[in-house]
Amino acid sequence: MKEQILEISKRLEESTIDFKQARKEFCVLFGVKYIAFWKGRAIVKSRNPKNKWRYEGAELPIIGWYMTHKNGYGVFPDGTREFRLSLEGTVHQEETGYKDTVIPETDLEILELEEI
Repeated sequence: MKEQILEISKRLEESTIDFKQARKEFCVLFGVKYIAFWKGRAIVKSRNPKNKWRYEGAELPIIGWYMTHKNGYGVFPDGTREFRLSLEGTVHQEETGYKDTVIPETDLEILELEEI
């Protein structure tokens, strides 16, 4: 295992892999589930005109990827995702008392999305 750790570290130092790939490889090496972290920005755009989000039209920061939906196990079969959006410092936090919300990808216009 020591050799594998040194090999990953060496490849990272030589810039043949980036830190994200190194993190994934270390997780596999140590038998730990890899969890990606996401950030970005999105505008809330309700797909159903009758049931609009209270955040309609608001540009909110993406602070996480809540869930990927696959294969019908409590999830959507179309492969879409749900994102956690920050409400901190907005009128919505004052109104609801919540610091974040979860909204499906289909009700968002993603402006920027990056794995960190």
